Amino acid sequence: MISAMPNAVGTEFLPTASFLFRGMLLAGLGTLMACAVIDGAPLSDAQQAMVDLTFGPSDFAVTGHLDHPDGRYRIGEPIGLTVQVSKPASVAVLEVLPNGATTLIFPNRRHPETPLTADTPVAIPGAATRIVAGASGSIILKVIASERSGSWLFTRKPDSDSVFSALGTSSRAIAKDISLSLKGGGTATTVLMVRVEGS
Repeated sequence: MISAMPNAVGTEFLPTASFLFRGMLLAGLGTLMACAVIDGAPLSDAQQAMVDLTFGPSDFAVTGHLDHPDGRYRIGEPIGLTVQVSKPASVAVLEVLPNGATTLIFPNRRHPETPLTADTPVAIPGAATRIVAGASGSIILKVIASERSGSWLFTRKPDSDSVFSALGTSSRAIAKDISLSLKGGGTATTVLMVRVEGS
């Protein structure tokens, strides 16, 4: 699980690894993504359900960047993540664990605004918070950008005093709800694969 960690210096990591999936290419990538693996280990069915969440062709793209080129992190190590869109769009970032536990890490309590401007890298989850690898295993970070800003995905608020929103463990049902809420608007996605290893 990824957890929040205050960022004492007020800055985020610079990106060194990039994963780009253009909305118009998603249909062709579906077969490739269906057999996604991390270091030879297949994704869980729950993670695959979120990886398989795709949308129709779109005239814009979203990119996700990790600060570790190989996507490998140690337990307790901060994960540097930035996101960029090719034109203005609302953005959400989901963390999906092997057991299907899905967390909305952006937007979040400290950064509830999701619209991003074009061609401007933005640190996720924001300058006041970093995400930290909390347990060993494979983590999927699903980035979704859309022109349809009214989806619940971009307005969901965390419970109580949590920084992030826990969405539950049924990633397949969550993916279906996301798909229904984003019908009728241009949407692009990308997937970042993180491998967390022992300390």
